[in-house]
Amino acid sequence: MLSAIKNTVWVEYICDAFSYPEKSKEQLLECYKKITENNDAFTLFCNTYAEYCNDYKTNFEKMSEQIKQVSIIAGVHEYTAYSLYLIYMLNPLKQFYAENGYSVEMWKGVALDVKYKLLEGYDVHGIYGTFFMIWFDRFFDLTRFCFGRLQMETIPLDGDYTVDGVNLKKGDTVLSVHIPKTGERLDKELVEDSYNQAKEFYKDVFKSGYTVFTCQTYLLHEVTLSFLKKDSNLYKFVSDYTIVYNRDYPDYTEMWRLYDCNVIGKDLADLPSDTSLRRKYIEYMKTGKKIGYGHGIFISR
Repeated sequence: MLSAIKNTVWVEYICDAFSYPEKSKEQLLECYKKITENNDAFTLFCNTYAEYCNDYKTNFEKMSEQIKQVSIIAGVHEYTAYSLYLIYMLNPLKQFYAENGYSVEMWKGVALDVKYKLLEGYDVHGIYGTFFMIWFDRFFDLTRFCFGRLQMETIPLDGDYTVDGVNLKKGDTVLSVHIPKTGERLDKELVEDSYNQAKEFYKDVFKSGYTVFTCQTYLLHEVTLSFLKKDSNLYKFVSDYTIVYNRDYPDYTEMWRLYDCNVIGKDLADLPSDTSLRRKYIEYMKTGKKIGYGHGIFISR
């Protein structure tokens, strides 16, 4: 496994297999070149990788800090170094998946998410690389998984709620749902397929005859709900959920998720307005009113 990090074959394979932009591939390879040319940086990079190969429960925060140090020593951007390291981690992760009986398709979902976050880094910061490294911790310690269009992980419920006739208690195990930004439509059939895959995967966790899904996102906030068209895929997705509370953000920082760029300090007139939701939020933000996220619960029987 360690031999894979001694050259760029694996990086090139991932970039080609998952259709990375050619410019991003060039930057990843240039990042690798600079790291390998610095003995201290490459030694730390290899040692960090070896830790993960030996134990997928290795402290992810520690690994992230080590890769940040690699980027400083080698004089490369930390976001690109993070993505480079994640790409190499996909190699042992594939083996870990096989050893645990998880499908190649699920592994491909993680590989695609590494790409999505690299592209997100370029959209938001102009750098091919991830700026949200800690997001990947639960993918690589095998506690968050990809089920087609959605990603999920088990978490304890944050409070007591009654939803669809079911009494839920704080601490109950539920499935937290994440929507990766793939550039594809959130098609209703694909969403239902993801739920069904997750229900089968976690059938030994939920033995009560129903599965509890939760989601926290700005898409479930009351402001967003008022903007969505009733026949849209987004509305169909959020309609599955009972909103148990809304929380406001202190400012508009989180709206990078909608606009793929930093919103703070940017003229609202310069934000992309190619969708009705983006246009409606631009008009809303002009009023200075609060935005936030909603917490929803979906009981699937």
